[in-house]
Amino acid sequence: MILRHSSLLLLLLSNTTAFAPPGGGGTTFTTSHIPSHKSSTRDMVAASAAADMDMSNRIETTSTDDNNSDTATKVGVLLLNLGGPETGDDVEGFLYNLFADPDIIRLPAPLSPLQSILAYGISKSRSPKSRAAYESIGGGSPILKYSNAQARLIEETLHRKYDLKAKCYVGMRYWHPFTEDALEEIVKDEINALVIVPLYPQFSISTSGSSLRVLQEEFVSKSSKYKFEHTVVASWFDRPGYVSCMAKLINRELDALNV
Repeated sequence: MILRHSSLLLLLLSNTTAFAPPGGGGTTFTTSHIPSHKSSTRDMVAASAAADMDMSNRIETTSTDDNNSDTATKVGVLLLNLGGPETGDDVEGFLYNLFADPDIIRLPAPLSPLQSILAYGISKSRSPKSRAAYESIGGGSPILKYSNAQARLIEETLHRKYDLKAKCYVGMRYWHPFTEDALEEIVKDEINALVIVPLYPQFSISTSGSSLRVLQEEFVSKSSKYKFEHTVVASWFDRPGYVSCMAKLINRELDALNV
């Protein structure tokens, strides 16, 4: 199958390196350092979505098969995040999913069958306190709202600045919409070039690593289902756009203190 890459995908695939998520397995992802950013304000998100992305002299097409040159590229961007309870009723289920993850609490191998029992006990005991904490900020986590806003702003920025019609998807690790749900949408939309971006600046086994492990397991167990090419941005803590955004936020807070 031929795949005509957009300029964004070519940028992402340039200077890539192999990356194997924790736990081993058959799938090796491709990673590339590109800008993708998380910030606390809407305009920071909009600015960082396009920061440090120089598209000049990079617009070209490539293919993997010269016999099918008419296949159009449909680019998708999958944003991975933690997830969070949207209402108080979701808190216990969210906590169970969190503590049932062996990348969060890693038991010795002989005790691994007890993971779900441990997660059940912790979620039961901690949910009242956690529910009260979420009530203090409006009843639920704002993480899905912010992640969706980032996704839409990235779409708008890529279209406005580079005439690239990429579609962004949000996949959460511990609550809806789960990563598997996002993959279903990606397959439904017939995306054939996917960029995977964990919304954690630094790589950690318990954050990006856990999300990428879920992807690895999906890709290996359902390899016939997922036909798209993909690349992974494993970390982006050192991207100039992200560093600049963080510096601006820190300086703004320092200015507010009149230091």
